[in-house]
Amino acid sequence: MRGELLARDDTTPKLVLSVLGGGTSVVTHHQRTAHLRPGDLVFYSSTAPYRVTFPHGTTRHSLIIRLGDLGLPGRLLTEVSARPFGPGDPLARLLSSILLQLASVAARLRGPDREAAEEPAISLTRALLTSLAADHTAADALTRPANRRLTIRGTAHRWGFADQAHFTREFRKHFGMTPTQSRNHPSGSQLPVDALSVDESRHLST
Repeated sequence: MRGELLARDDTTPKLVLSVLGGGTSVVTHHQRTAHLRPGDLVFYSSTAPYRVTFPHGTTRHSLIIRLGDLGLPGRLLTEVSARPFGPGDPLARLLSSILLQLASVAARLRGPDREAAEEPAISLTRALLTSLAADHTAADALTRPANRRLTIRGTAHRWGFADQAHFTREFRKHFGMTPTQSRNHPSGSQLPVDALSVDESRHLST
């Protein structure tokens, strides 16, 4: 847990990325709560209070990155905090795999060797967050050619929906078609939009 005082006094702002190896965990940050399952990746920063809970027997592996090393806007880092990235996202899956490999050798690495081993994870973190920045909405994420390998489930998790079924229901209500139909629609996300009553609707369109 990191309280308001420690967050305010943070002299070197950092981003924590953590992958859940087994068990369950809950991360609360920026008034958002993520319920993690094995294989899920989550981000949270040292510049705002956060709370991480996990029962006995849970395994999780984390990497701390100086925010200055990422060179990304603070708004984006706030947006991705406490949002689970599941195995359905190719970049998140690769990043999780690297973190798990790092965890198995980190204790034996020192100085330059450790920095070299962590560099791929830092580069992938930057790529994943930059990709998210290009997708202003979930509909954008579905129709952008660069995301063709991102599954519907991965898109749902990336944009903060509880699961794929929830995402599909809200997407159909919003656009009158399923996410799969939208991905194959010639006009992409440029579809009629009705008002939504759920909070997650803000992630469907702007």
